[in-house]
Amino acid sequence: ICASPAQVLLPNELLPKKATCYPALHEKIAKCVDEGSVANRVVVDADAKCVTSQGPGTTLEFAVRLVALLRGNEVAKDVAKKLLLNFLPSEEAKL
Repeated sequence: ICASPAQVLLPNELLPKKATCYPALHEKIAKCVDEGSVANRVVVDADAKCVTSQGPGTTLEFAVRLVALLRGNEVAKDVAKKLLLNFLPSEEAKL
């Protein structure tokens, strides 16, 4: 979450092909990730088994996405609804 993809994953050659990070650091990872993924609020790279998120404002989406990955979309939708979130997983999450 936040700066860690650029500050931890990238220097240690652990940055997946699909990733995002804090917007001020997008330029740092943009050349290393698939075009378009860096602009997303939450990114799941199933091949690398890695989930990244842009920052503090995206942590609830990140959490709901993790619930979807671990327990399925129906459970994630229930959690999101109980948290009063507008975000709902749009497709079956797989990791």
